[in-house]
Amino acid sequence: MARQTAQAFVNTKSALKSHDLSLVSTEGNYIYNIGDHGFVIIAGNTVLPPVLAWSDQGAFPDMEEAPDNFASWIAHYSEMIDFAVANGIQPEGKVQRQWDEASHGIFVTRNVTTVDPLVSTRWNQDCYYNEYCPATGGWWWGGPCGHCYAGCVATAMAQVMKYWDYPETGFGAHSYIHSEYGEQSANFGATTYHWEQMPVEIYSHNDAVATLLYHCGVSVNMNYSGSGSGAQSQDVETAMRSYFGYCGAKYRQKSGYQEEAWIAMLKAELDLSHPIYYSGSNGDSGHAFVCDGYDENDFMHFNFGWSGSGDAFYSTYDVNGFNQGQAVVTNIFPVSIQADANGIIYVSEDGTGDGSSWANATDKLQFASALSSGGNTKVWVKAGTYYGDTSDAEGAFNISSYNRVYGGFEGNEGPDYDLSLRDFGKNTTILDGQGQRRVLLLDEPLTAASTAIWDGFTIQNGNAGSGAGVYLNNYVSLTNCNIYNNEASMYGGGVYINSTGGTAHVTLQNCRIMDNNASMGGGLCDRVGADYTNCRISNNTASTKGGGIYLYNNTEPTFKNCIISNNTANNAGGMYARGQFTAYNCDFVMNLATESIGGIYHENSHNKYYNCIVWGNVANGIPNQFAGLSDFDHCAVSGIVNGSDNYNIPNENSGNEPGIYVRFNHPASGVGADYHNENWSLNPRSICLNAGKPNTTGLGNIDIAGHPRLQKGRVDIGAYESCASLTQIEDAFYESDSPYWFFSRPLTEPGYYTQVLDGPDCDSVIGLTLMVLEGVIETSENAIQVWPNPTKGLLHIEAQDIDKLEIRNLLGQLVLEARKAESLSLEGFEKGVYFLIASNKNGVKTVTKVIKD
Repeated sequence: MARQTAQAFVNTKSALKSHDLSLVSTEGNYIYNIGDHGFVIIAGNTVLPPVLAWSDQGAFPDMEEAPDNFASWIAHYSEMIDFAVANGIQPEGKVQRQWDEASHGIFVTRNVTTVDPLVSTRWNQDCYYNEYCPATGGWWWGGPCGHCYAGCVATAMAQVMKYWDYPETGFGAHSYIHSEYGEQSANFGATTYHWEQMPVEIYSHNDAVATLLYHCGVSVNMNYSGSGSGAQSQDVETAMRSYFGYCGAKYRQKSGYQEEAWIAMLKAELDLSHPIYYSGSNGDSGHAFVCDGYDENDFMHFNFGWSGSGDAFYSTYDVNGFNQGQAVVTNIFPVSIQADANGIIYVSEDGTGDGSSWANATDKLQFASALSSGGNTKVWVKAGTYYGDTSDAEGAFNISSYNRVYGGFEGNEGPDYDLSLRDFGKNTTILDGQGQRRVLLLDEPLTAASTAIWDGFTIQNGNAGSGAGVYLNNYVSLTNCNIYNNEASMYGGGVYINSTGGTAHVTLQNCRIMDNNASMGGGLCDRVGADYTNCRISNNTASTKGGGIYLYNNTEPTFKNCIISNNTANNAGGMYARGQFTAYNCDFVMNLATESIGGIYHENSHNKYYNCIVWGNVANGIPNQFAGLSDFDHCAVSGIVNGSDNYNIPNENSGNEPGIYVRFNHPASGVGADYHNENWSLNPRSICLNAGKPNTTGLGNIDIAGHPRLQKGRVDIGAYESCASLTQIEDAFYESDSPYWFFSRPLTEPGYYTQVLDGPDCDSVIGLTLMVLEGVIETSENAIQVWPNPTKGLLHIEAQDIDKLEIRNLLGQLVLEARKAESLSLEGFEKGVYFLIASNKNGVKTVTKVIKD
C-alpha cells in the first residue's frame, strides 16, 4: 500500500514520474528515493496524511550524518504515530478522505497559487561558516575545523537576512559570558555587512559570511559547543528587532493556532515573499530552519541550513496538538525607519516617511517602537488613531525592551520639548484593537536594565482571553494612559499582569481603567503585585468576581491615591483580593455586587489600609463595604473595623449633624453613572479633612490631582488632599437688619456659606453658619476699614459701633483680642494670612482678611 501511494503521488509530478522508486527506510514511516532526483515520505499510520514530505532536488540524506534540526523533524512524524497509538487517537475526517483518495491514485490539488523556494543560499553551520565561533582546540574532534558549530538558529537567521541583503550596518552592541568560552561580543553598529561578498555556498575562508553567522549567534546568547550549538528561538524576535533593524519581527507559537489558521498564516507571509524563521523542540533539543515556500497541497518548503541537503516540501500537520513545540518568527523584512540626531522617531497616522522628523513621520508605530528597543531611542506619537498589526490577535502593538514610547503630541514639537506640557485631552493618541485583538502586549519578561515605558495613550476596544487592553510582564511602566472599553473572556478586561520571573516590577501611574469587562477582574487582574499610583478604576464589570480588580494568588500590590468606584460584579464589586495588598489614601466607593460583598473581599490575608475611605458600596441592594480580615489605620469606613483612629461614617454623603459625614463634592450616583463628572474631592465640612496619619511610610508627595499631600504637616483621608484650612463661624442677624455682610457679599437668607482665601502655602476656607433672628435693633450699618494691608506690623482700624476686635489665624485660633482699638500691633506674628473679626454690641460680625508681611 505504501509503495502504491508513493508511486501514485510521484505520478502527479511530471519531473519525477519517469524515475524508479527505491525504499530507503521503514522506521515508523516509509521513505522512498525517486532515483537520484528526489524522495517521498509516506505515513506509516493512517492517523497522519498519506504523504508527509517530498523533494525533487536530490535523494534522501544519510541520517547518520544529518544535523539535529533535520533528524528531529523526520523523527517527529514517527513520534506523532506513537502518540496517536498510545492514546487511541483515530484519523480526522479530512485525513481519512485523503487516504481513500490515495488508494484510488487520486491526489487533489488544493491551491491554484504556490510559492517557489525564496532562499537561494545553501549555507551550513560547520567549517568556514563557524570560523569566528569559539575555538575548541581540535580540528574535527573538538568541532568542525577546530571551532564550535555556528548553530542552526544563527544559520537560519543569517539566511533570511541574506535574502534581504539587509542591514548595511547593525544597531548597538551585545555581549554575554559563556560558561566555557568566556565573553562573546559583537558590535553590530560598528559592522558593515558585505552582502555582495556572500555567495550561495562557501568552501573556504569568507570573512563576510563568518562574521554574520557569529553576530547572529551572539545576538541570541548562543550556547556554543563543539558537538552542537543551541539558542532559544524566542530570542530571535528581540535580536532581529534590536540589532538588525527587522523591527516587525514577531514570534508566534503553533499551540495558539488551529491547524488551518496556522497554514493560512504561513501562506499569507510567504505570499508577500517573506521567508520565515521556523523552529521546534522534541523535549531534548531545539531545531531551527527556514520556511520559504509552499506547494499546491500546502506542503511547506524547508531549508535546513545543511548545504541544501534535506531541503524539501514537508507537511506541518500535527495530531491532536502534538506539534513538537513548533514556532515561527514572521514579519522579517526591512522597514525604513530612522531616528533624528536626538534619537527621536516621529510617528503620525498619515505619515509616509522614515520617521526622522514630523514632516517625514512614519505611520508604522508598531515597527518604530520595536526599533526603539536599542536603548537610546524615543518614539513620539502624534494625536490620532493607530491599529498596529491587524493580523495578530495576540497584540496589535508589542512592548519591547528599552521602549520609550510617548503619545499626546500635536505634531509640531521640537526635540527639546518638555514632555510634561503634553495636552492629552487635546492631542488624544489612540491604540485601537477594533474589538478583534489584544491592543498592547509584553509577553516575555524584561530586565531592570531594559525597563520599558509607554506614556500618554488611550488603549481601547481590545478583545482577548486575558488582558484585552494590555497584557504585561516584568519591568514595564504605563503612565498617563486611558484604558477603555476592552473585553476579556477570562481575566483582566483592561489590564492583565503576569510574571514569569516571580516579581512584577510593573508600575501604573496616572492611568484611568474604565468601562472594561471580564469574567474576573473587569478592570484589571494582577497575578504578582504591581504599584498603582494616582489611578482611577471605575465602571468596570466582572461576570463573576472583582468588578474593578481581581488580585490573583498571594500578590502584594500597592495602591496609592487611587479611586476604585462604580464597578460591578456578582461578588466583590470593587476588589476581590486573594492575597495581601496595601492601600494608602485610596477611595473604595460606590461599587456594586449583585450577590455578595459590595466593596472589597479579603479572602486570605490581612490587608493594610492607611488614610482610606470605604463608603457607599452595596451588595444586593444593601450597604456592604467589605468582608474578611484587614487592618485600618486613620480611615473613614461605613462600619466598625479593626485598627486604630478610624471613623465610622454614615451611609449618607451629607447631613445636618456636623462632624461625621464624608461629604464628597460630587459623587457619582452609582454603577453606570457618568464617571466623567464624578468628583470625589472633599467638601470643606468633611470629617476626612486633616484626619489622616501624616507619618505613614509610603504616603507619597502628591495626591491624585497633583496637589501636595502634606499640608503644614497634616494630611486628609482619601485620594484627594484639600489644601484648604477650615475656620468655622456661627452667627446670626435680625431679619429687619438685612443684609448680612460676609466678605463683601450681602447675605439675606440663613444657610451655610463659605469663602475661599488664597494663602501663601494653601487656601483657607471660612465657613459661616448663618441664622436669622426675629426682632428689630437700632444700630448703624457695620462698616470697617483697615490699613495698611498687607502690613509689616501696625494695623490701623476705622469702624463704627465696634465693641470687640479679634485676630484669628488660618486654624481659627484666637491670637489677639482688643476692644474699641484704633490700631493693633502684629509685631512678632509669623508672616501669613489672618482674619480680623469685628463685632458690634449686638453680636453682628464683620470678617476681613489681613496679610502680615
